[in-house]
Amino acid sequence: MRRWSAVATPITTPAIPPEGPWDAYVLVIIWLPLLFRLLLLARPARQAVAKVAPHAGWALKQLRDLPVRGLRLLIFNETLALLAPPIIVLLYRQLADPIGWRTWEEVTLLGGTVLMFLTLVWLVLDLMRIGRTRRMLLAVVKQDVDSLRKVADVGLGARRLLRRFAREDKHDEAEEEQSTRGKVWNFAKKAG
Repeated sequence: MRRWSAVATPITTPAIPPEGPWDAYVLVIIWLPLLFRLLLLARPARQAVAKVAPHAGWALKQLRDLPVRGLRLLIFNETLALLAPPIIVLLYRQLADPIGWRTWEEVTLLGGTVLMFLTLVWLVLDLMRIGRTRRMLLAVVKQDVDSLRKVADVGLGARRLLRRFAREDKHDEAEEEQSTRGKVWNFAKKAG
């Protein structure tokens, strides 16, 4: 087995067809998803941002007021799902080079079949994720944001009103509990 003396460059512009399995990996994991997102999401994202941008300050304030659990975790998971595979492989490639097959001639029939199957699975899953995001962006574009904002304001106002009642009830219960404790304490002092 030959040892390669030169370190492979981790990210290069893709060659079509790929010169080797590493070039194919870089093409499929980094460049194709980027291209898919540019082609399929750029226009709906621009339209959604243009529609929602005038209301962004209001929306961020409402999000801060609402106790939405897991929102940060959801954002972190989505970011991790997009960035983890290329980052892990690039780091491993930097630390443990050379790994895997260098040229297509080194790839066995079984290895090539598994590689192609996993490539197709990756592309299908990525396209499904992009499709879901695209549908959500198009749904935002179709909505009348002003009427949604009015509905949200009514709902949030009702929530604030109900929270005030809940606090008053808790305050009354706390006073009642305190007065009960006081009565018990006074009774205990008289008895003792």
